[in-house]
Formats: sequence, C-alpha cells, structure tokens
Amino acid sequence: MRPDLTRRGALALVAGSAAAGLTGCATSPVRIAVPWSGWELARFRQVMRGFPGDPVVFSAGDSMDALLKNPVARSARPDVAFIPRLGTLGEAASGLRTMPSAIPGPSSAGGATAWRRLLTHGGQVKGVWFKAAHKSLLWFRDAVPPPFGANPAEPSSWKDWLAYCRTAPRPVLSIGAADGWVLTDWFENVLLGIDPVTYRRLLPAADGTKPRWDGYAVTETLRRLQELWEIPDLLPGGGRRALLTSFHDSILDVFHYGHARAVAAADFAYPVISRYGSRMPAPCRFPATNSAAVPVLVAGDAAVALTEAGESVVRWLAGDHGRVAVRDAWVREGGFISLDSRVTGYPVILGPFTGQVTGENVEFDLSDQLTGRLSGGNGRGLWRILTRFFGDVTGVTSTADPVGAAQKAMTEAAG
Repeated sequence: MRPDLTRRGALALVAGSAAAGLTGCATSPVRIAVPWSGWELARFRQVMRGFPGDPVVFSAGDSMDALLKNPVARSARPDVAFIPRLGTLGEAASGLRTMPSAIPGPSSAGGATAWRRLLTHGGQVKGVWFKAAHKSLLWFRDAVPPPFGANPAEPSSWKDWLAYCRTAPRPVLSIGAADGWVLTDWFENVLLGIDPVTYRRLLPAADGTKPRWDGYAVTETLRRLQELWEIPDLLPGGGRRALLTSFHDSILDVFHYGHARAVAAADFAYPVISRYGSRMPAPCRFPATNSAAVPVLVAGDAAVALTEAGESVVRWLAGDHGRVAVRDAWVREGGFISLDSRVTGYPVILGPFTGQVTGENVEFDLSDQLTGRLSGGNGRGLWRILTRFFGDVTGVTSTADPVGAAQKAMTEAAG
C-alpha cells in the first residue's frame, strides 16, 4: 500500500465497531484510536509493538469527534485517543483523565511552554503532545531557486514568490485542494505573514467575544491568495483538477510525475517524497507576506487518556521506552517531529526546520482550534468556505466577488 497522509479513516466505523466488541471482555487489550491512515498508521503500530499487552490500534480518521463526544458511541470509546484538533480536546475535556504535572516527555520539554498551555483546561493538563508538524514549508523538485536559496530556513518575500510563479516554466504549483485543510494551511500562512495579531484574535475568546473576520488582514489574505491562484497555467490541469487532487497526490504530482515544480506541504510530506521521488527534494520556509519575522505555522497530535489503562499508554509513550520506539520506528523515516529535545535521528534534510516548532515564534493551526460553524473537516466550516473560494478564483465556479463572498461566509459562520 502506498503511503496515504490524508486524515480520512475509511475503516473508522468498522474498526470502531470491532473495538466496541472488545469492551465486555475482562482481559480486553488497550484500545488506541488515531487520526492517521496508511503509512502513518503503520509507523505508529510499529511504535506500539514495544508496549506490553498487544494493544489494538485503529484509525478513527475524521470521526474522532463523534467517537469522543457522541453518547451513542460511548461503548466504543477507546482507552487512548490521538487528537489533531484542539477544538475536539476542549469539547471533550470533561471525559479525559488529568495528566500529572510531573509526567516526563514532550509536554515538559525545551521551549514547549506554549504547547503545554494548549492542552490545559480548567487548570488541568488533559494530554501529552505526541508529535508536532511544521506547516510553513515549500518543497521544490529541483534546487531551491533564487532568492529562496540564499537561506532556505528563513522566508523570502511574497513579492519574490509571486514573481517566481509568474515567470517559472508552467505548471508551477500543485495543490491538493480535495483536502480542505491544505487550503486552510495556505490561508493561515499568508495571514500570519500579514498580521499575527489578527490571526490570534480569530481564535475563540474565553470571554465569549465574537472574532472579527471582516477586517483588513483577512481581506488582504484572500486577495493575495486570489492573486496567486488565478495566475494562468499555475496548476497542472487547473483548479478543477486540483479540487480532485488529494494532499498525497499533490506530492506525487511534483516528485513522482513531474507535473509541477513545487508544493506547499508540511514536514510529513517527506516520507512520500523520499519513497516516490526520483531526486532529492529542496525545502524552504513559506514566503513571508510582509516581514521575515513570520511565525511558524505548527500543528500537532496530542495523546489523551480516557481510562486508567489508557494513562499507562500515555506514560509509556512519554517515557524512555516510548521515546526509543518512536525514534527507531518513525523519526528516522521522517514525517515525525517531537517536542522532546532528547529525540534525535531526524532526516538531515529536515535539520534546519525541526527545531523551529519548539521556538517562541510559533502559531498553532487556526482551523484546528476553531469551534462552532467554522469548525469541522471536509465539507464543513472554514474548509468548505475556502474550497468554494478556491473554485471561484480558479474558474471552476463563478462568483462576481470571490473575496467578498468568502469573507461574508466567514463572518456569518463566526457570528
């Protein structure tokens, strides 16, 4: 099976039902629900081979919310869940076990204070970070072209990036727009380059204040994305084909089939590139819209325990045995960044970027933190709005004012 880095769990319902059938057995193995599929799922199962008791690991895909929050699914709930969306963690916090403040590992490592705060609800830490992702990267099929090549770890300007996309041989860019989170990553990276303060103000406020999606920074973000995405022949097959292209296939577009020259993708694209690519990739930081001091867009998967048995799994993963298992089974293959500074062995090509996710200048994925009508996976929330916007600006659908329509939809959903 080729690696599939999308987060759709096609077997989620089957696996969930199978796990539910184990609940009546006194000697039931520990059940672990993960958001990963394909290659990532295989890597994690290899990690868990070192844990005693033969745990059952199954993919919940995009069904993690329902698995944790739906009363009907209570009997199928796992002992451990890996949550990629912080909105889910906050909504399910009352059913999660509290992690001891002294638990070792990623939650207390290096410069991860802000990361730990993201898992704290009501003064209690409800999880431990298992893996992080660097989502502010561009990958070129050939050597990083000037001016990006001067220092690939620092972002070049948006102006330079736009000029490159307008002059490089066509097609230039592959976008896996079938996965809505790919489009939100674009939106978030551009917005961070324009105004990180506005980015933070779009998050749900503790006092219930409604975020303002109708301001200048959001308008300018959409305008710049339109300016890029409507460049003629930018995408192989145009917007219509991009809307049918998954994240995984956008990587193959560039590095296996050679249909495009570059792709914006997180560090977890590397295992696909290294397995299917015909040449060494060239990564660099996502271009800065206004300034070089642009926060790194990050995401992560947090391990949470729903039972005492699940807590033992989380402790094991955060301890020495788990750290060694992760290093040997996953880190060396790429597609995994730990917040634990003691984890080593990353692919050399990712060396300049792995440390950036634990720095002070990071911002967590906005769409993973949203709640209400702006939250959700494909076909819902911000993902849906940006998918429609992408179709409008690439000529797949027709809206007189794509920027205005998208911003209106965001404002209405937020309000």
